[in-house]
Amino acid sequence: MGNFRDFCKKKSLSIYSNPVSDYLHIKSDSKVTKTRIFDMLGRKVDAISAKDQINVTYLQPGNYILELEKKRGYDF
Repeated sequence: MGNFRDFCKKKSLSIYSNPVSDYLHIKSDSKVTKTRIFDMLGRKVDAISAKDQINVTYLQPGNYILELEKKRGYDF
């Protein structure tokens, strides 16, 4: 089992900036069709269709979990 950085290198995935204040940027060789944002209690906060940058100015400061979906299922 590898770590997240190893996984990102294999999948050519980049998510930045951290911390984010306005836009979260997602770069990937695989086409991301949907991004879901969850709070730390596992509640879905938002679902965004296919964007390379996501406006997160409406989110309260804190930690969130991202779920990225590609055309043929979950890859990240």
